[in-house]
Amino acid sequence: MSTVTETSDAAARASTDYSIAVGDHFHGTIGARGDEDWVAVTLEAGRTYSFAMGGIGALGDGLNDSLLALYDSSGTRVARDDDSGPGSDSAFTYTAGASGTYYIVAGAYGGSGTGAYGLSVSAGTTPSYDTAMAAGALLRDDLAWTSTAGQGVTVTWGIRASGQPQDAAGNAAGFATLSTAQAAAAAEAIALYSGVSGLDLSQVSPGGTTNNATILFGAYSSEYDGAGAYAYFPGPTASGSPAGDVWINNASVSADSLPVGSFDHFVLLHELGHAVGLSHPGDYNATAGGVITYGDQAAYLEDSYQYSVMSYFDESNTTSSIGGYPDTLLLHDIQALQQLYGVNYGYHAGDSVYGFNSTLGGAYDFSQNSAPFLSIWDGGGRDRLDLSGFGGNQFITLVEGEFSDIGGYRGNVSIAYGAEIEEAVGGSGDDTLQGNALDNTLLGGGHDDLIRGGDGNDTIDGEGGADSIDGDAGHDLLTGGRGYDLIRGGTGADTIDGSGGDDTLYGDSSTDLIYGGLDNDLIAGGTGSDTIYGDAGDDSLYGNTAFDTIYGGDGDDFISSGDGADFVDGGAGSDMIYGRTGVDLLRGGDDNDSMWGSEGDDVMYGDAGNDYLSGGSALDQLHGGDGNDTLYGNFGEDQLWGDAGNDELYGGSGYDTLRGGDGNDTLLGMEGKDWLFGGAGNDLLRGGTNYDSFVFDVGHDNDEISDFDERGDALRLSTALTGGLTDADAILSAYGSDAAGVVLLDFGGGDSILFSNLTELSVLSDNIFTFA
Repeated sequence: MSTVTETSDAAARASTDYSIAVGDHFHGTIGARGDEDWVAVTLEAGRTYSFAMGGIGALGDGLNDSLLALYDSSGTRVARDDDSGPGSDSAFTYTAGASGTYYIVAGAYGGSGTGAYGLSVSAGTTPSYDTAMAAGALLRDDLAWTSTAGQGVTVTWGIRASGQPQDAAGNAAGFATLSTAQAAAAAEAIALYSGVSGLDLSQVSPGGTTNNATILFGAYSSEYDGAGAYAYFPGPTASGSPAGDVWINNASVSADSLPVGSFDHFVLLHELGHAVGLSHPGDYNATAGGVITYGDQAAYLEDSYQYSVMSYFDESNTTSSIGGYPDTLLLHDIQALQQLYGVNYGYHAGDSVYGFNSTLGGAYDFSQNSAPFLSIWDGGGRDRLDLSGFGGNQFITLVEGEFSDIGGYRGNVSIAYGAEIEEAVGGSGDDTLQGNALDNTLLGGGHDDLIRGGDGNDTIDGEGGADSIDGDAGHDLLTGGRGYDLIRGGTGADTIDGSGGDDTLYGDSSTDLIYGGLDNDLIAGGTGSDTIYGDAGDDSLYGNTAFDTIYGGDGDDFISSGDGADFVDGGAGSDMIYGRTGVDLLRGGDDNDSMWGSEGDDVMYGDAGNDYLSGGSALDQLHGGDGNDTLYGNFGEDQLWGDAGNDELYGGSGYDTLRGGDGNDTLLGMEGKDWLFGGAGNDLLRGGTNYDSFVFDVGHDNDEISDFDERGDALRLSTALTGGLTDADAILSAYGSDAAGVVLLDFGGGDSILFSNLTELSVLSDNIFTFA
């Protein structure tokens, strides 16, 4: 469900630029006499829909008398209404005869009115009012103690000293002064109205009685009038005027106990609403013997205690389940009062805690109020909704205008429009926490929680349990806590810490910093240049797109750097590392690692341990490091260094350079014109297909070439090794022998070359080259 707002005048024809879906609301303005706004909607044949329209705003800001019609795609009017809604609002139901586009036409009755309006279309036989429309319904009588909408005003009130009351039916009834408990409850109700709005209600003769105040509270007793109390709307302030006065029926309302959340306390909240200008949501009123039901009299779907203390109907009619009465003013009441009298930003303006560990007390202290039924208005500060003391599964939202399911009840706590609550704490059940557009702090508490940050730079900690966390938009700090958690960073540059447990962590978009923490984690960086730490455990780490930096940490990790020019360090453990596309720098770290460069010109270091390195395609550089390593260049012109240990080097296709380094190495050039450097140690060299170069220097030890091809292979010897000789025949004469068909160059000092596939020394005469 969404709200579409008219930003430029909607056309009065089928070519309108505006459309809504079933379930949506539309806010517009009739800006001139005779103006009409057309809004398109798609309906389905055979289904029944409810349409509604009413003024929004206070004291003449809203359209006073709406006129609503519906046209089909041919331009034929199929429905029309003037006053079937609350007051002069419009409402009708329509069953579509054909599927297709219809046009809702909004206007003023008689074409004479102007002002803001809201309209809606919903499935079923009862219309829906959003908060703006509902506030407009509560303010439809345009009665207030101020003459300018949104302007604060001071109004006096007091406990009546004497009077001649009538019951709600107009019969004379005996007067009674409010009891001490009733007077205290009246003061509590007064404080709630002044707290949310610019209506400054100032008591005359505190602790005593008076007949000289604008709003006077008195009592009577009647068994016959059908009302718990009644009140007069704002009006003349002359002495003796009943305008604003509230009368409590002691036959229905307790004189001894009126606790917050009771019917008795609720009666005062409700009647004081009339005294300051609020109407019932619908055109109903209590009468002796009369029966008023939600099904027959509710003006719109949201007409219940869940939304307004001015309703007559139980919250269970609107999917809420509380079983009591409201503790405070509710969403629609607060919106209406603030439109009428302005906003009180001084109320709860500090850093407030609602719920457990409350800084406010009263209904907002859930260690005392175990069945909260309220809407939160907060004027400022950094505030917290703490639900840590509840053990059941809860739905907790900080989004204004939405309902939370708290303490085992459903839809019982809401955040008023304009109120900003930044923090929430879950309980020990499987909670769902939803942040708002602010920089939220959300703590899941124990058990398995679902947490979403919404917009803003959020700090989220799942704490205990297997949690599912989504940072959504913003630069978020997300911590899984204990348990097997699923965390998504969402958009923005996020910092994610899986902490304990086998966690699944996704950076999603932007540049993220991700820590796996303890145990065996799965981490995917997503788009953006991410930095990933697997930390302890056998982790699976994926860089995905952009330029990623990945540290495997302890444990046997699987690492895929993904696209982009990435840096990977496997750390301790026997790791499997894939470079994928891009120019990657890959390090195996300690222990026996397996590494694949895949696509791109990669640089790979096996580091300590007996490692396996495969370059993949393109021009790769492979360094085995310590340990007995196996290196494959594969495709492309690769450079391979065995370094320390007894290594195996395979060039693959392309023109490769193989350097054995220390240790007894095996070098196989395979395809291409390769250069083979055995280095120190007793090495076995095999060039493979094509013509290769075998390079030797002093200290190469006793090496063997098993496939020297005299037709094109080159034997490249340093002059330090040949004792300064540069002529091939002189070198062969000084150091060569082929006794018994064994071709050997022995340079002394432990350096020799055995040509195991040759039988004659002379074939080397054209293949020897020297270098300084």
